[in-house]
Amino acid sequence: MYKRIVNVIIILGLIYIFVEYIFGLFAPFILAYLIAFLLNPFVNILKKRFNIPRGMGTLLCMLTILSALIWGLVEVIKKLISEVVALSESFPAYKAELEAKLIEISEAWAIPLPAGFTSIDDILVELLNWFSDSLAQIVPLAYGTIKFVPSTLFFMIVMLIATFFITKDFYFLRRFMYAQVPDNIRPHIDKMQIGLKTAFGGYVKTQFILMGGTFCICFTGLMVLKRDYAFLLSVCIAIFDAFPVLGSGAFLITWGVYHLILGNWSLGLSLLSIYGIIVIMRQVLEPRVLAGQIGMYALVTVMSIYIGLQVFGAIGVFVGPMIAVSVQTLQTMGIIPKFKEPSGE
Repeated sequence: MYKRIVNVIIILGLIYIFVEYIFGLFAPFILAYLIAFLLNPFVNILKKRFNIPRGMGTLLCMLTILSALIWGLVEVIKKLISEVVALSESFPAYKAELEAKLIEISEAWAIPLPAGFTSIDDILVELLNWFSDSLAQIVPLAYGTIKFVPSTLFFMIVMLIATFFITKDFYFLRRFMYAQVPDNIRPHIDKMQIGLKTAFGGYVKTQFILMGGTFCICFTGLMVLKRDYAFLLSVCIAIFDAFPVLGSGAFLITWGVYHLILGNWSLGLSLLSIYGIIVIMRQVLEPRVLAGQIGMYALVTVMSIYIGLQVFGAIGVFVGPMIAVSVQTLQTMGIIPKFKEPSGE
């Protein structure tokens, strides 16, 4: 019994050390393997149906997908730039409208300015600084992702080169790695691979399901409210909602409060209501959908996400469920004792 407890502690310690200190060193190669895993079926099709060598097929697939990604990225950036330019041109009008409303509220209710502020402009500047600081919280997340490599460009080059060779020699590398594993451990490795694949795939599916739900709620709400750029805003909000640091509130709460200050009570409350529906949807569906995808009890799923977030930071949202599924898989393999089943109803 004590030996198994020690084994559990050692395994969890090794997982922590890997995520905290080693993952960054192998990050481009891990990502390259994941991309190669996705590209491999397409390379197989080119090989079987058109007799295109794996090297050429890999290059064609990478160029096609990269071209599509770059084209999509360029189009998104162009759209965002046009939106930012339009917003910057109309911002003075928004600021004047908000300032006039704040002055009207202050005079009507005889509300004194807070200590340290001499004008409405000071309050607006402070509010804008607060919003900028809130958005800046994403910077540590981005930095934490690439801090182990000299630069993002170098990271991408290494990842692309590794992707090419791993995809080209996909089956050879799998056979080579498998040959290094002792015979008595191979069945356990297979079970671990299935468990981790289920965990990763299940989590990705869950996030796409929730992002789709967020998009549908936002798009429907904004169309009912007859807001401009409803589709673009809904896409952005759905993507931001997948980040635990930001979430849909970074858009909808700020937008709703802005209209409440202006006295547009109906629009402001409607935007806040959209945010409330999104929050309820995520809180209700996320544990259940994730539990259904990766086969864990909903409460354990919530605990794994929360503990992972506290221990590893933002990446812990992904790592936590992975560790939980790994423990569950080790229990199935008999390495870790299973929890006792309750008796009775």
